[in-house]
Amino acid sequence: MRRSTARPSAVALALALAIVAAGTARPLAAGDRPSEETDRTLREVERQMRDVQRRLDALADEARARVAERRRALRRRLAEIESRTRTAWRRMRPELERALEELRKVLEERPSEPTLTRT
Repeated sequence: MRRSTARPSAVALALALAIVAAGTARPLAAGDRPSEETDRTLREVERQMRDVQRRLDALADEARARVAERRRALRRRLAEIESRTRTAWRRMRPELERALEELRKVLEERPSEPTLTRT
């Protein structure tokens, strides 16, 4: 699978922002509000996470489409092989039956007891 250099950096940025936000967070006292900077950081992390999720969803859709196309190609190939096998068998069968019949005749015509010869 091909990987774009943009994907790892987006994930890395989202994780880095989450770690920074978590590392600078302090418990809020009753009635305190998060700082504006913390709010901005959280919004950015959430935006990055939504972006990463959209990219992952798009990759999953692309992978499903590739798998479906491969499956269709394999089914076509198997149908072709099956058709060729049926055709080949129809062509070979009469000759095989004739050869088997000749073998049966030869076996029926041979003496029941083999003759031993001295050398």
